[in-house]
Amino acid sequence: MELINKSDMNSALDNDICVLTHKKADCLQRRDQHTPFSASSGEASVASHFELVTAYEDIKKHLKETEK
Repeated sequence: MELINKSDMNSALDNDICVLTHKKADCLQRRDQHTPFSASSGEASVASHFELVTAYEDIKKHLKETEK
């Protein structure tokens, strides 16, 4: 079983947070450049965002439980 370095995990979580909260300007620029959306994709985008946030919260909860 391969162990994950804590700094690598923090870096991965920072990347996920960037995707979920859009706090980093460069993240927004890259997202806008590489992910074109049609006008009709708004509902799908909202649903996808909700699913990502829900999955992220579930993973975060599971990680906290396993650290105990």
